[in-house]
Amino acid sequence: MSSKFKNFLISDAVIESITSSGAGVARTNHGAVVFIKNCIPGDIVDLEVFKKKKNKLHGKILKFKFLSKDRVTPKCEHFGICGGCKWQNMNYNAQLHHKDIEIKQIFKKIGNIQIKKYLPIVECKEHYGFRNKMEFSFSSTKWLTEKEISSKKKIKNRDAIGFHISGMWDKVVDIKYCHLQKDVSNEIRNEIKKYCIDNNYVFFNHRKKEGFLRTLTFRTSSLGEMMLIFHFYYYDKQKIEMLLGFIKTRFKKISSILYVINNKENDSIYNLDIFTYHGKYYIKEKIGGLYFKISPKSFFQTNLYQTNVLYNKSLEMLEIKKNDIVYDLYCGLGTISQYIAQYCKKVVGIEIIDEAIQLAIESSKMNGLKNIYFEKDDINNISKLDLLRKYGKPNVIILDPPRQGLTKKIIKVLLEIKSEKILYISCNPSTQARDLEILSCEYEVTLSQAIDMFPQTSHVENIVLLTNK
Repeated sequence: MSSKFKNFLISDAVIESITSSGAGVARTNHGAVVFIKNCIPGDIVDLEVFKKKKNKLHGKILKFKFLSKDRVTPKCEHFGICGGCKWQNMNYNAQLHHKDIEIKQIFKKIGNIQIKKYLPIVECKEHYGFRNKMEFSFSSTKWLTEKEISSKKKIKNRDAIGFHISGMWDKVVDIKYCHLQKDVSNEIRNEIKKYCIDNNYVFFNHRKKEGFLRTLTFRTSSLGEMMLIFHFYYYDKQKIEMLLGFIKTRFKKISSILYVINNKENDSIYNLDIFTYHGKYYIKEKIGGLYFKISPKSFFQTNLYQTNVLYNKSLEMLEIKKNDIVYDLYCGLGTISQYIAQYCKKVVGIEIIDEAIQLAIESSKMNGLKNIYFEKDDINNISKLDLLRKYGKPNVIILDPPRQGLTKKIIKVLLEIKSEKILYISCNPSTQARDLEILSCEYEVTLSQAIDMFPQTSHVENIVLLTNK
């Protein structure tokens, strides 16, 4: 922050829009943009501009003069502190409206492309309790609320299990109740915390990189199965067996208990061994009559209610024919591959993670699909693989990459293959728009379909259909 910057006040500032991070947007008398927390479009406030960082002005609310008609009371007691669910104070219809606007603005500003038709965003019927995967962090130095600080009472125990504060990797909010998953996960998490405190387990210190309990992941399925994955910072046989034994005895409904030893700098477990303490290494899920095995390392859509919608919309947009050959890049567990395989001649799924490919093969056999093939390889090497000769040129290519989008190598290959259609599914419209601008030299973007997979947040899943010019 520049030492030359001087704070200034703005009266009756109108909150015009909201950013993906949940900040409201207002303007100074000279038209400069100011970002403000804890407000929504339609609010009118008096504010103080207190910071300029990277040429961006940041303000704080001094007084609300008028409350937006779209404002609602947040359901969660942790709202405003926890890093998630930043749109809980805005009614759901308004959330959908702003997501729709955001996607169109992104495609115009970043992609600089014309999309023939935008289909209306598909709402999620379940606004809470929709997530099938949640990851909680342990911390020995929980974030203190303003109420706790102002009470001036000495807090003897600062152990916590919860979520990181947005933008603060070492600060964790102790979560008493999270509304994003069903009630049972809250009961289990709180019991685990109590047991660990009562038995002197050491919670992780993110700044000092020390402590035993690091992370806890819940995975649930619509078939009533639940998986718990503990991340321990180091191996202690006695402590691990005591804790996991308690959970197994206390909660009979948990079908799978696993653990991993992770002393790396980051929380990623994809290159680590995972050990099964109780039950199977996977849980089962069902989508549209098909069964899938989900392992600890598997990518799987976190909102099952909307996954069926996502796949059905994909089918509608593609208008798959019986003689079509489909390549599914980034296929993961092969969920959409198998969903599509029921309607076409052949599907080829490509994925780099060996465990995902093995489970995809097992699931396809379990589902009795004989026209689907899976290849383990890096998508970036696709041009080196003799896939076209082996399986035939695809009429359709499906893409569902990570948030960072496509690499230049993959885009080059797509332009070389020149399939009739490409269906690009993305949870990050910004990188999607960037990639579409490059692909637009050969493809026309004919349809865009947003699906709300993440209520109470700015995040949205978007599908686009590209047809070869």
